[in-house]
Amino acid sequence: MVRRCLIVLLAISIPLMKIIEIGGKKINFAVCDFVLILILIHIMLTFLSNRKELVFPNLALFYLFVAVTLISTLVSMIWIAKTQSVFFTMVEVIKFLVVVIYFFIFYFYLETTDEIHLFFKYWVIISVFEVLLGLFGLVTHNPDFSLDYRIQGSFANPNLFAMYLNASVYISLYLYLKFQQKIYLFATLFFIFGIIVSASRGALLGLTLSFLFFILYKNKYKLRIILSLFFVALVFSFSLAFTDIDLSYNISRLETFSRLDSEDNLGERTHLWKMGIKIIENYPFLGVGKGNFIFAANNLVETEGTKFNAAHNTYISIASETGILNLLIFLGLLTHVFLNLFWYVRANNLLPKIILTILLAFVTQALVMNIENIRFFWGFLAIGFGIEKYQHA
Repeated sequence: MVRRCLIVLLAISIPLMKIIEIGGKKINFAVCDFVLILILIHIMLTFLSNRKELVFPNLALFYLFVAVTLISTLVSMIWIAKTQSVFFTMVEVIKFLVVVIYFFIFYFYLETTDEIHLFFKYWVIISVFEVLLGLFGLVTHNPDFSLDYRIQGSFANPNLFAMYLNASVYISLYLYLKFQQKIYLFATLFFIFGIIVSASRGALLGLTLSFLFFILYKNKYKLRIILSLFFVALVFSFSLAFTDIDLSYNISRLETFSRLDSEDNLGERTHLWKMGIKIIENYPFLGVGKGNFIFAANNLVETEGTKFNAAHNTYISIASETGILNLLIFLGLLTHVFLNLFWYVRANNLLPKIILTILLAFVTQALVMNIENIRFFWGFLAIGFGIEKYQHA
């Protein structure tokens, strides 16, 4: 009973977060971090009462990734001392260790298919409230749908919100296909609408590519899903024709996919990526240390008015901050999980395919944003590692 309650709390608390500035450093506190503490206490009490041997899984690539990240950050402390405080570095280390703990919690705590289903159902419920919260803010603060206000629910920014909804789309679709309850199909479409209104180009790209994979690869529900989405898209298009909602700002934002050299922030991101490549050329082995991308970029390249505080590309960020070797380890980690999931997808198991599709959406969005410190990314990666536990789902 306690275990199930904690799983529910974990699912509904993931979106609830607040950015707090401490010593000039912005730290993203999430309610689920406190739930994490409760789960750790419960694991400890269960372990002590049952006297079971705690066996850690054979996750060599993950352990290696953690080790290289910490080593590169410690080595870079000498370089960091010339540019910023040790406090900043320790905050980055703590943030990284937190996501490491999330990985193990998701791997160990969600042991059965029933627990996965419980987690998913409450994930969908809180996701609906997140979209409603975002739409409420949009209506009350910016009813003309301009980009001065992009919906983000309780998340720190719209892109993170949209990434979360990408997972929500496939989780609710899984529950619909598994239990044949139409409420989950409506939830799926509602989440897609939320991603569109968030105007997150990376999330939409991830959603599009991952959805194509889901539709085209071993899908016996193909025709049903396509026809359902076509019908809803048709109704949505007609409804827009009879409303006064102005989506022109959001559409113009999404059109910047084709204008990489524009003054829009996508063009500025390409400039950041070029700086990241220059950092990699100068610090190829261990990088400049966790969280030091912008500081290194400002030292290596004379830039003025840069408004981003990250590389906005997970792969460039990992390579520039912790070295090319660690990027290869990270890519090996993803490849191992994907191959593991593909093995079970071949047997027409639905859950492995859903997890694989979610991760495909994530790694696509990682091309235009940093996801290496996002809690639920590591959570789904952990589920992918332990997918054999749910092979009959």
